Amino acid sequence: MSEPGSAWIGLAGVIVGALIGGGGAWLNSFLQDRRQRKQERDKLHREKLEQLYEAVSQLKQSYIGDTASSIATLAKREPYKNIDSPVPIERLQMLVGLYGETLQPQLAGIMKARDNYAQILIKRVGLERGTDLEIRQFFGELQPLSLGMDKACEEMQKAIVELSKSYM
Repeated sequence: MSEPGSAWIGLAGVIVGALIGGGGAWLNSFLQDRRQRKQERDKLHREKLEQLYEAVSQLKQSYIGDTASSIATLAKREPYKNIDSPVPIERLQMLVGLYGETLQPQLAGIMKARDNYAQILIKRVGLERGTDLEIRQFFGELQPLSLGMDKACEEMQKAIVELSKSYM
């Protein structure tokens, strides 16, 4: 006949085994859920950074269009016409604020380049009635500011790509 203590030992073994098995299953489920949430969060960040990259591209194209329009209309001595869609500055600020806080220095560079560019466009108003010398001076001022905007946008795009890699 078996001893009464050995029955308790068997029962305790079954309970401990069940607790270990259940705990292991819970831990596995918890870790899998955590990994899945991180993957979803990383995917969202990548998508938002992609939208940010597209917004910077749109901004860059807008300034290229403004420069071309400025040159073309001035060469024909016509008033300046802005034919591009609005520049998505607010969208850039929102996406950087929410998903790319480390991109603030690049955004500041774009904002500075934008302000400099805006100053030269103010000089463009009415310049079609100016002298040839004034027009040449304007072109001389416009080119480096346009290139500065391009450079600021390209720096931001490179930084976005680098940041996106951290969410792979």
